[in-house]
Amino acid sequence: MEYGLAALAAQIVVLYVFSKLIIYIDLRYHRDKSDDFIVVNVYLGKKFMLYSMKVPVVELIKNDESLWLSSEIKTSDGTAKTKTNIERERRFLNNIVRMYFYNPRRLWHAFKSVKFYAKLYRRVICRLVNSLNCERLYWKTTYGSDDAAITGLMSGTLWTVKGMLVTVLRRRFCFSAPPELSVTPAFGQACFYVDFQCIFSLRLGKVISAATILTNLSGKGAATGGRASNPRANEDSYGKYKRYG
Repeated sequence: MEYGLAALAAQIVVLYVFSKLIIYIDLRYHRDKSDDFIVVNVYLGKKFMLYSMKVPVVELIKNDESLWLSSEIKTSDGTAKTKTNIERERRFLNNIVRMYFYNPRRLWHAFKSVKFYAKLYRRVICRLVNSLNCERLYWKTTYGSDDAAITGLMSGTLWTVKGMLVTVLRRRFCFSAPPELSVTPAFGQACFYVDFQCIFSLRLGKVISAATILTNLSGKGAATGGRASNPRANEDSYGKYKRYG
């Protein structure tokens, strides 16, 4: 009995400590001439790296008269490298088009399933997003062109866009520090440089709680087959399909 209580107390203490740990999500985007990449780093605390991903190459590749995005993804250890498969993306889009023309009912039920699960998970995801805290927002942009008027106009436009985005972010997130924004016009030269960094923090307990709720919701959704628990909610959808389909 005493050992059981001690084990239970130890589990409670461990869960409490884990719930107080903070996860940091570091998002970076850098553009400087041909050097263009996106970096995503996830830390437990401020030093222990959990995950790192870098997308250094994003290009448009012409394939069968269509433009496709190609990218390379590298992990933190540098050993795993993934390149997007254009043929697989083409097959996926072709299957969607074929489903639309030859089996519209199947496509309709696919859309219904997506809508059902999106509604099911939306509240949990929104609650998790609202728990994020913005530790740092750094956004430096340098723009220039041969025409001074265009340079001035674009600089003003960039300031407006940044101001609007920061206003939206302030309504949703809590900022630990004021955003660091700058727009530098470069007159007489054509250039476009971007240096962006945004660091979010989130308590690990929030992630564990959200993952538990999502797991429970997934089980309920699978048990009901993507249908609502109220039979009347399906009167104009699944029921009519069974009677008249």
